[in-house]
Amino acid sequence: MLLVMVRGVLVVILALSGCSLRNVNRATLVASTVSLACDWGQTRAVASTGWEHRYEDNPMLGSTPTTAQVDTYFLAAAITNAFVWLVMPAKLRSVVPAGVVVVQADSIANNHSELGNMCGLGGIKPNPAFQ
Repeated sequence: MLLVMVRGVLVVILALSGCSLRNVNRATLVASTVSLACDWGQTRAVASTGWEHRYEDNPMLGSTPTTAQVDTYFLAAAITNAFVWLVMPAKLRSVVPAGVVVVQADSIANNHSELGNMCGLGGIKPNPAFQ
């Protein structure tokens, strides 16, 4: 799944390579924001139903964050992502959001294989290791 997501990002970047730098920069900001929103949805879905033998890998959130902690973290991450994008020089503007997409793609893929949903939609399958 991760390989598919990374390939998708590369295809989009290659497709945009003929576009203006401004459009590439905007596309990477949108992609990074969408990937943060997807990870937020997955993490929030688990936090809202209880962690039940699951844990969060992000050390900034702790192993079993509440929905309020998840919401606050991802809101801060999205704002920081946009702020860094805004203050970076135009030639480097897409670097940080592209890095966010790569990191989030791994998290989303791991969450999807564990939870059986995409971006927090579709419910959460029970943890088979504890049934």
